[in-house]
Order: sequence, then C-alpha cells, then structure tokens
Amino acid sequence: MSLIRLLVPDLPLVGERAPLEEAQYHHLIRVRRKEAGDRVIIQTPEGKRALAEVGFEEKSPFVVCLEILEDVPGVLPIRLYPALLPDSAFTYLLQKATEIGVREITPIITEFTVAKVGDEKKKLLRWQKICDEAACQCGGVPARINAPLSFREVLEKETAGLRILADGSGITLKDIPGNSESVALLIGPEGGHSLHEMDEAVSAGFTKVAFHPFIMRAETAAVVCSVMLQQRFGEL
Repeated sequence: MSLIRLLVPDLPLVGERAPLEEAQYHHLIRVRRKEAGDRVIIQTPEGKRALAEVGFEEKSPFVVCLEILEDVPGVLPIRLYPALLPDSAFTYLLQKATEIGVREITPIITEFTVAKVGDEKKKLLRWQKICDEAACQCGGVPARINAPLSFREVLEKETAGLRILADGSGITLKDIPGNSESVALLIGPEGGHSLHEMDEAVSAGFTKVAFHPFIMRAETAAVVCSVMLQQRFGEL
C-alpha cells in the first residue's frame, strides 16, 4: 500500500518537525483516518522527498522527518502554453499535465479563445491547488502555474530553444533533428490557432508539428503532445 504524500515548503532535517496545514490535517485525520505514529511521504514543490511520521501536540498536527529519500525522478521539462479553456476542460488539463510531469503551465489568450479568466488572483490559487493535489496523488512534482498571457506575449517571451506549435499541417516529431533539454509547447483552443497566429509563431521561430492524424480536443492534445515530446526527447 502506497503512503499518503503531503506537500511542504521545505524538508526538515532528520528528527525535526514540520507543521501541517489545516487542510492537510483534515485530509489525514478526517478523510484518511490516520493517527499519530502513521507514516507519510513529505515532498517539496521542487521534488525533494522524505519519509515522515505523523504527530500531535496540544491539537497542533505536525510530521517528524525520519529519513531523506531520493528526489522525484525528472522528465523532460516542458513549458506548456495551452489556450484558456472552460473550467471543467482546463481542470482536466491541469490534472493530467501534472500527472505526466509537465514543469510549467501558462494559459494563453488566443484569437479564438472563448473562456474568460475572471478573478485572476482567485483563479491562479485554484489552478495551483489543482496541480498540487494532482502531484500528491501521482507522486510527481506540481506544475507551476503562471498568470495568463496573450499569444503575442508568449512569442516575445520564448525566443530560444525548441519551440513547437501543435498543428495538423506541420512536420512529424521524427523530422525534428537532434535532441533538446526542454521544450516550449503551444496548444490552441477548440478550432486551433488562427492562420495569422500560426504565421506569427513560425516567423518567431516556432515549428509546426503534427502529433497525430486525428483531431484531438484541446485538453487531450495538451497531454498527448506532452507525452510524445517526453518520449522523443526525454527518458521515457
């Protein structure tokens, strides 16, 4: 049986304590029925891990570090730029992208984007929480969520390295020569990017790549294309 994983800002030294947040306490005690002395895995957002033991003192929950473990295995760092989607679809994208090890997610506003950001601060907190919870479930590292950018801002930000725009009219992954230590990946909304956006991206140094012969939903494409990039350039 696998141990419950909890995110902590920093790993304590062996024998030292780290306090638990109220939500973590509720999950451990009320939901998972854990008790003092039970063991868990604690992990930092950067992937540092340790074996720990649950403890209580004057109703203040904490964990005691027992043993430092190996870091979470690394995969190809992908900076994912998906067009903002409706809440349910974007939640799916965040969860699954985190589960496969995407390093960074920045939603973008494209010409055909329909979804609205709304309260940006509130949305960012919610999106990061979704990724944190997904990481605890799968044992990976939570993707870092950035504030939304416009399509043009992404092109201005990503100026070097392997930059890919997913589109059925592009080349295949096997046609890309050499290796890459990281990848920036643009995923369009339902209906894809506009012709104008694709021309701008290509002029800015992005390569159009066709990942699959069928048309995928935007949230599916973000996950499938990321996995295929990991297989092509990473350790999978």
